[in-house]
Amino acid sequence: MSPSVACSEAFEECHSVILASGTLCPTETLKTELGLNFDFEMEGNQVIPDNQIFASVISKGPHNYPFKCTYKNMQDQTFFIELLRTIRDVCKTVPKGVLVFVSSYRILNDLQKFLRYENLQIDIEKHKKIFFEPNRSRDLKQMLEEYTFTIETAGSDINSFNGAIMFAVFRGKVSEGIDFTDDMARCVICIGIPFPNFTDELVVQKKAFNDLHSRSTKMLSGDEWYSTQAYRALNQALGR
Repeated sequence: MSPSVACSEAFEECHSVILASGTLCPTETLKTELGLNFDFEMEGNQVIPDNQIFASVISKGPHNYPFKCTYKNMQDQTFFIELLRTIRDVCKTVPKGVLVFVSSYRILNDLQKFLRYENLQIDIEKHKKIFFEPNRSRDLKQMLEEYTFTIETAGSDINSFNGAIMFAVFRGKVSEGIDFTDDMARCVICIGIPFPNFTDELVVQKKAFNDLHSRSTKMLSGDEWYSTQAYRALNQALGR
């Protein structure tokens, strides 16, 4: 329940420890979870100029269907079709690479299924070659090579696509540890907020553990920890 147990054993003989990542914030959470004090902290500035980045929330689809990513809506065929219509329109406009992140492999499979409706797959493939994060880790390398090759050769005599689109999962193989620079990800689409499964026994016990200890320490409450996990996963995906 407490990462500090593993950290104290791993770091006990270290003279100094440097932790570096784009998703360490909020650092107060990190300190209390790891049970560490940091003598020095450095936060770098954004390297991309404001005029070269655009962020937006898309609240409705092309037919005004509201994008509320509740459990109920995520069972609705209309939700997925409107979502794919929106993604199709993005593919018409954005060149090169597009990444799309969803909260589970079930939703990833649903997207793959609903692509067959209304010729949506055909419409998207007029612009982008479609890739899905593989279930098996051993298949990831080949898929990434094909994705990269499609983008690098976009618009050439051997490639009629203007780029590629990859559908992947928050906290999955693609969202963490892989750097999609420049043309590899000209657009990142995040669908919903990736809260952990609140019925998972580990999540239930972790929330209870934090609630118990937050009364006597600076540890986040269970609900605060739960929200932090979601937004940290969101930031990891957006940072690709």
